[in-house]
Amino acid sequence: MASMVFTPAGVVYEGKMNGTYAYGIIPEKGVITSINGTNITSFLDLHKFLMNASPNDTVSIVINGNSYEVTLSSSPENSSRTFIGILNVKTHLEVKPKIREFLGGKLPYAVLYLATLFNWLFILNIGIGVANLLPLRPLDGGFMAREVMLKSRFAIRRRELMETTFRLLELMVLVLFFINIFGPHFLR
Repeated sequence: MASMVFTPAGVVYEGKMNGTYAYGIIPEKGVITSINGTNITSFLDLHKFLMNASPNDTVSIVINGNSYEVTLSSSPENSSRTFIGILNVKTHLEVKPKIREFLGGKLPYAVLYLATLFNWLFILNIGIGVANLLPLRPLDGGFMAREVMLKSRFAIRRRELMETTFRLLELMVLVLFFINIFGPHFLR
């Protein structure tokens, strides 16, 4: 629904990186709409342009309607990749003209906020559902895994062995869970 209300209209950035050629030339914040005559309507357009450019190329960038001559820098992560030196880059969205006439300029942004809210709720629901299926006893997945293991033909004869096997499975999943949560912190 948001794509019916908004149209991409450039790339917005919210900061500059010190030490790049663009630092002293372009404004602190702005919307990029064109580079060397190529329309930039989305982050993907900017990415494509930069992938085809080389470090130390001089380009004409239109920001907030003003043109700036900027020499492209090398990326700090990979010196062979091109880098402008802008931070917090995302696609700038504008309300389509027909929608603006009908609803005004501010009301359509409620659609964007609702879409973002529903996106986060979807991600949260998927995460909770998957976590609930972990084979740990307080969760539903633990009870289901235990029942499957104890109702098998092999378990009828060797119940104690299956109980021990299930406890080992629970312990292994719990250890893997804590390694995933706290492991990156200790690896830094």
